[in-house]
Amino acid sequence: MALSRLLLLCMIASEVWDSETKSTEFVCSRAARKALNIVPEMSSALVRMSLPLSLASRSIYFKEMGCLTTSIWMLYLICLLSVVTCSQPVHLSVLSLSLVSPMSPPLQSNCNGSATLSTQVQLPCTELHAASWEHKSEREKRGEIVASLRLLVEGVKSERSLRPAGCGALLLQRLENNINNYLLILTRLQLSGPVVTPSLSCVPRSTQSLRTVLMSYNLLISAKLEWFMVGLEHRCTNSR
Repeated sequence: MALSRLLLLCMIASEVWDSETKSTEFVCSRAARKALNIVPEMSSALVRMSLPLSLASRSIYFKEMGCLTTSIWMLYLICLLSVVTCSQPVHLSVLSLSLVSPMSPPLQSNCNGSATLSTQVQLPCTELHAASWEHKSEREKRGEIVASLRLLVEGVKSERSLRPAGCGALLLQRLENNINNYLLILTRLQLSGPVVTPSLSCVPRSTQSLRTVLMSYNLLISAKLEWFMVGLEHRCTNSR
């Protein structure tokens, strides 16, 4: 049960809340961008699930409070975004705290094999060639990232539909919601230039490893997406 509590706490920042968040503020706040990235928490959860239950339980106490503090801080940062005036609101979702309930089913009952996917999931295009990237328009850059996120979220959604209710399905649901949050933010951005249809910049690879999916997703949002955001920071009065 302790393991299920840790997993739920670590996933708190991946879902929704009825607060209005601004795409412009996301561009201007590096702290907010870092807070929205749930890959470190998900990767940590996968590592804990791979440990023998007795070993995981022995160290759960020391990890639990730190994870809770991090999750609450992430929620706080996202909350702060709603106070900035902007013309294009984005609705993010944050998991209801009621999920951390004694009545919740124990996640560890179906955690074995959660890191192995039953189908091949196509990976996003993470490669970035600096010279050609700088010559692309803002809309073209966004289109590449959006196309990769859509490709990934469809694969995750398809895999989740094949999973029985339990730990694996919960992890995939958190990941799917997090990807959708990024898509909401990116598609609401007001950019200059002609309309561009989102398209992939590579021939996607596939994997049946959730760890590989998380690594590729993290590379997309912490490198390619971050580079795109930094390129838009000139519109901000202060970068944070």
